[in-house]
Amino acid sequence: TKESEKLEFSQLLSWSRDIGLGMNYLHEEAPVAVIHRDLKSKNVVICSDFTLKICDFGASRFLGETIVMTITGTYPWMAPELIQGLPTSELCDVYSFGVVLWEMLTREVPFKGLQGFQVAWVVVENGERPTIPECCPGRFSSLMRRCWSSTVSERPSFYDIIGELNSMMSDDDLGATTNHFLGSKEEWKSDIEEKRKELQKKKKKK
Repeated sequence: TKESEKLEFSQLLSWSRDIGLGMNYLHEEAPVAVIHRDLKSKNVVICSDFTLKICDFGASRFLGETIVMTITGTYPWMAPELIQGLPTSELCDVYSFGVVLWEMLTREVPFKGLQGFQVAWVVVENGERPTIPECCPGRFSSLMRRCWSSTVSERPSFYDIIGELNSMMSDDDLGATTNHFLGSKEEWKSDIEEKRKELQKKKKKK
């Protein structure tokens, strides 16, 4: 139901932090650093205690391992360098995290209506990213854009992301504005719809 779709600020931050902690473990704390390479909402599960866990490591690789690029078929979450088959680092997972955060904020499907190869084209050739509504709280907008940077070195690490999320937890003003944003989808969903229609027109022209 529409009511059950609503997500409160505290839950959004808690779940975002759960994902961040899991990914930081893979990148920084595991005996051998791991790049997940297929982080997306369907590969995150809700446990009985309402925490999130990351799953499905079928596409993962050890950091530094020689990788023969294979396409996993989840283009909307894939970093541009991964789509292009270029050498990848753990920061490709940061890009994917930005998309998952966008999903939680908007409760929308990224690049809905486009086929995988079409998403690849608009992301790599046009620099498109999931549409952030204008009224989205600035700290979240900024974090997502940093995660999606085409310049890989400009993306934050998960350690930095966790620090930012911890800081957000004590920001009362952000909590109020985020809860308003989360509860007023009817006011901003047109931003996403208009961009979706624009991309579909480009698809038809191609």
